[in-house]
Amino acid sequence: MNEPPAGPRAVPSPPTDLEGLARAVTELHTALGLSGDRPTPGGTPDEAPDGTPSDVPRDVTAGGATAHVVAVVGEGGRGRTTVARQLAPIPARIIDAPPWGSPGALPDADVVVVAVAAGSPLGMGERQVVEAAAERTGGAPVLIAVTRLDTLDEEERPALLSYVRRRARTILPAVRVVPAGRTPGEGDDLRAEVAAELGRATPEAQARRRLRATLGEDLALLAERATREAASQAQRRRQREAQHAAAEKALAEGEKRWEIIDATLTRRCAQEVTAARTRVRDERESLLQDVLAAHEAGDPAAAARVDRAARAILAQGQAQADAALTHDRDEAVRQVRDRFRTDLTASLAQPPDTAHTAAPEPVPAPAPPPSGSRRRTTATAAAGMTLTVVTLARGASVQAIGIAGLTAFLLAFDHREHGKARAAAARDQVDRIVDAAADWLARYTEDAYTALLDRVREARDQWRAAAAPPGTADDHRAEEPDWGRVQERVAELKRVLDALNRRQYVQHGEVS
Repeated sequence: MNEPPAGPRAVPSPPTDLEGLARAVTELHTALGLSGDRPTPGGTPDEAPDGTPSDVPRDVTAGGATAHVVAVVGEGGRGRTTVARQLAPIPARIIDAPPWGSPGALPDADVVVVAVAAGSPLGMGERQVVEAAAERTGGAPVLIAVTRLDTLDEEERPALLSYVRRRARTILPAVRVVPAGRTPGEGDDLRAEVAAELGRATPEAQARRRLRATLGEDLALLAERATREAASQAQRRRQREAQHAAAEKALAEGEKRWEIIDATLTRRCAQEVTAARTRVRDERESLLQDVLAAHEAGDPAAAARVDRAARAILAQGQAQADAALTHDRDEAVRQVRDRFRTDLTASLAQPPDTAHTAAPEPVPAPAPPPSGSRRRTTATAAAGMTLTVVTLARGASVQAIGIAGLTAFLLAFDHREHGKARAAAARDQVDRIVDAAADWLARYTEDAYTALLDRVREARDQWRAAAAPPGTADDHRAEEPDWGRVQERVAELKRVLDALNRRQYVQHGEVS
């Protein structure tokens, strides 16, 4: 069934007549997709206890089939077969029904005769027979035939019959209690009562009774299925709820773990950016001394040594940043793999979208100017070169950090410059280059950690999509009927049918 179980609730109030009840039952079958499974009246009898087909309702009528059926029912040893033989002369089909409790115990009967023994009248088994007669036959008249009265004294029989009559009418109104003896003459009263009941069984009354019986069987089967399906449905709902709760718990725990990984990498990024700047700036004094010593020596080759020293500082800082990043990346890969069964190796091998920009090639050092104009020209060239280095440093690589600025500085000042001015200028130039180098290394470190964080967050988003909890029980309402509501609807219609059946006995008593 693809529709929600609103169909069984389509009738706002229970029907009050037989036609309305039949429509309601049909609508219930249709809503549940069971229209082709409507049962036929009657059932399959149980296997005979003695190996013979005696448990199949036996036709004890001497003549052929007639329009009317009389069913004689009762427990074994209560005279059921005797009663059936007493009724054989009646122009109707007399059924000696199988023991009570089997599916074919009560066939499509116009009259039901319940055989009870005088020694134990209306025990629990007989009460069940009388109570179920209305349901199984659709309200057929019920007579109680009291057998074995010959076991009692003559004066005790009226009291016994009165007692059985009182007890019977507490079960169903208008129940007839009739004595039934062993000889044909002792069955006259019983045959007269049965014949009178059959005389009132018009074709229209038979059709309505059979409809009530069919509806009763329909509702009984629906009730049985609804009970079974409701239990199975409740179990499936509990399983879905348990799966949903487990998935929610796993999702919450996973989110906490992702937060820890993300926070750890974010913190490590901040730490390593600070460390990168510190590593470069810690070398400032050493680099300044190299610059001043090279200037004092006046050795043109000293510029290359200073250049190499500056590059070494950057290379060392980059190596330390790479080592820290490698350790943190490996740890993040391990945690994601162990906790989320996701391998980031292939993803991290891809070029990051936010990689730092490569810088242009270093600007070459300016050539020495002609004598006479050297001081102003070279100083101006050095200042312009340094500004160029500072401007491009943020996107520079280790090989293109602008070390040419150092060489420009060495060539820009005359040996005749005063020591104090020379030292101040050297210090200013070194500060500019150190700041530029520190900025580059910090940016390099930050970009590398940002790329790693981006990959980790992409893996987290993929995990979230896969780890989404399954739908709850409410999400499956449109997929199957709510069998609990079907149970309620079946019980409601069953109460209507019971009331219609009991009404037959009340009316029957008023007619009689």
